[in-house]
Amino acid sequence: MSAPKRIIPGMLTKEEEQKIKASLPTGTLIDPLAEQKRKDEEAESELEANKPKAAKAAEGRKAANENIVFVGNINPSLVSETLQNYFKFCGNIVSCNIVISKQNKQELQKQKFSGIEDPSALTANFAFIEFSSPSEANMALEQLNGKTIENYEIQVKKAFKNIAATNSDEPKFSIFVGDLNVDVDDETLINFFKELDGFVTANVMWDMESGNNRGYGFATFNSQEAAQGAIDAKNGKELNGKAIVCNHAAKKEQKPRIAKRQPKRVFNDLPSFFDLVPQSPDEVFLNPPTRPFTKKSVDSFIARSITPVDNTSVFIGRIPDQLPRFVLDCYMNEFFGPIVKTEHFQGYCLATFAYKASAAKCIMALNKYDVAGLSNLAVYWKKEYVKKPYRKEEGVEDIGEESKEEQNTNVDDVNIQDLNI
Repeated sequence: MSAPKRIIPGMLTKEEEQKIKASLPTGTLIDPLAEQKRKDEEAESELEANKPKAAKAAEGRKAANENIVFVGNINPSLVSETLQNYFKFCGNIVSCNIVISKQNKQELQKQKFSGIEDPSALTANFAFIEFSSPSEANMALEQLNGKTIENYEIQVKKAFKNIAATNSDEPKFSIFVGDLNVDVDDETLINFFKELDGFVTANVMWDMESGNNRGYGFATFNSQEAAQGAIDAKNGKELNGKAIVCNHAAKKEQKPRIAKRQPKRVFNDLPSFFDLVPQSPDEVFLNPPTRPFTKKSVDSFIARSITPVDNTSVFIGRIPDQLPRFVLDCYMNEFFGPIVKTEHFQGYCLATFAYKASAAKCIMALNKYDVAGLSNLAVYWKKEYVKKPYRKEEGVEDIGEESKEEQNTNVDDVNIQDLNI
């Protein structure tokens, strides 16, 4: 008896499979896994077909200026002059403005404060380049989009602005419109609000890199009463199948800048190391560090160090008399980080830094440093010596002060004649 015929669904249409199944004799096997896979694929295709199509900036907006292009995914180390050199063959460049992302600004401030440079922690920036004519901007778009510059594949696109932009000086009152669906563009938002009294304009906020909307926008009215009426009428209403949220658009108030609390320093009046000059021909200076400190090397050194986590103090020994102590303080403050306290002694000193990374850089740079052939500095972590408590041995009783005095008296009263020597 021959084996029953096996049919693999998916190779035929659904109607053809049903006809074949109806005509098959009893005992014919149908592959259940393939059948379930076909059903899942059909359900996924139907869900994808019903999913709203994301609106694009190019569809809902118009070019801000035919002479301006948007350049995305720029190497964070690039400066405006270097970027212009890559684009200048396209024509005359009027302006080039590199925009540093908020994340990079925070990271750069953090690195500046710690004194450790780490370029790998920075993300890509973007820029706007303005040419003299639209043909030059189009040439940049055609020739440089997708090209690799400084190990980064850049994106060159048209720059966009809102289609409802207005230059009127009349007072305007805006409301915030949130929870927008992905397929909402400027035109859709305008049509949603234009029936209301006092309506002026509406626009969706766009992501320049992806071209999609950011999920929110603004509607503008000519009076406070009209704006409030729009909130009452449209808040919670559905737009393209999703309920939106309408609120008053509060202007960002500039928060007062609060100065960060700096570590208390003893040498607040330290001049720059480079401003110092030898007071006598016998004095010597330390040369600035020739090798930059990277975050990876400093972290690795700290991980290998056998010292408490909170220890930021270092011992500097073998200091020659010809090296002024004030110069040494300025040197450490200039190249390693803020100093909290220094204690100088004959031939050595103890320096306490505000941060552990600063102390680590001091050890890495100055240990075995040759000071004008006079001596090699010895720099290492300051050790904390703790006096261990006395541990009484088992079976030995404490001797009181009176017993000690008796023992001393008895020993003093012993005559040499009484000893059998």
